[in-house]
Amino acid sequence: MSAWIVTKTHVDVLVAALLEYRLIDSDEADQVGAELWAENYASINYRYDEDTAAPSYSFEEPSLLIELDDLGVLKQVHCYNYQSCEHDDWRASRVYRRMTALEAAITLKLGSGELTKSRAYDAAPWGV
Repeated sequence: MSAWIVTKTHVDVLVAALLEYRLIDSDEADQVGAELWAENYASINYRYDEDTAAPSYSFEEPSLLIELDDLGVLKQVHCYNYQSCEHDDWRASRVYRRMTALEAAITLKLGSGELTKSRAYDAAPWGV
């Protein structure tokens, strides 16, 4: 599977989840979203030897058409991580720590177990 730039909607979903789980404050939403998108662009630039800047970002609540339960959001975290891990500084980044905290919060809420092997996880989209 190749890596790609996530959509703004994808970033909005992640920022909304970070807000919902109280991992960031509302006044941080634009900055954190910009960091998420910039990290994804850095990964793709590294992977494909490009030099494309991330667009400006302003948080918007995801559309009602994007209805994801916690397991669906977890899959979006995994998708984002896959798309953003290509460069050497990924694991040292603040974004990686935020995504790790979000994954842990969702997993704690849903309980332990093999969440990624469930039918609901499989049915959730890989990227939005």
